[in-house]
Amino acid sequence: LWMLIARAVGGTARQVGGGARELDPAHRRDGAGLSSLAAALVIAVGAWADSAGPLGHGLTIALRAMIGSGVMILPVALTVAAWRLLRRPAPEDSPVGRVVIGWIAAAAGVLGILDLAHGDPSRSEARRAAGGLIGVLAGSPRSAAVTSYLAVPLLALVATFGLLVISGTPLHAV
Repeated sequence: LWMLIARAVGGTARQVGGGARELDPAHRRDGAGLSSLAAALVIAVGAWADSAGPLGHGLTIALRAMIGSGVMILPVALTVAAWRLLRRPAPEDSPVGRVVIGWIAAAAGVLGILDLAHGDPSRSEARRAAGGLIGVLAGSPRSAAVTSYLAVPLLALVATFGLLVISGTPLHAV
């Protein structure tokens, strides 16, 4: 039933626009795309509307502890990921490690900046509104070492580096 729904959603996504209609069935990632879309919906209802039931509420609390207010953009990122999964073939020679490192760097930079923008909170309730645990781990050591005024541009550089790694753009091309 899941894969039937996934094929229907994937087929609909491939019909919108051009370039994805002739995607070989062996290269389709409809199940992963539907999973990403379902996660985006649950997180969006939990984070934005605070009405996702006990499972969504627990997931939202756990995500807020980890990434703080970054949970507000997570549904958008998961929807974009679902769109890519449904419309593009699985890359055969994709360096997965490179992309993972890029996402970690981008998330650490942004969440560290959120943490420092909220005054590097020490209480867990305040951390949930800032950058979460990841933001504390990324922002606090830099702030203690070089002050917040220098840590924010350094974290912005880390986030930019992460985006360059994700996109596969060499530095000399910028």
